[in-house]
Amino acid sequence: MSMVTFTDETTAVRGARGRGVEIAEDRLALRELIRLRVSRDAVDPKACTALALTAFRRSGFLVMVDNRRVRDLDEEIDLRPGTEVTFLKLALAGG
Repeated sequence: MSMVTFTDETTAVRGARGRGVEIAEDRLALRELIRLRVSRDAVDPKACTALALTAFRRSGFLVMVDNRRVRDLDEEIDLRPGTEVTFLKLALAGG
């Protein structure tokens, strides 16, 4: 089991404080990390996960794992104690 930190940031507001989440698996695909993050706050986790995956595909946000950008939803991520996962929402100029 690993303690992984999930942090939500925007390009306008950086340095947000992350939340620790215990994850039993040693490896997860990026899509599963997104599902775990969304399910922590969502009223309807299945619907919110679908929306989040669509937003990721449309470049609505980036995911950084230990300061490395992960671009493929199927990429398997090694989870070690202290792994940091940052969800970086892209703020568009002018709105």
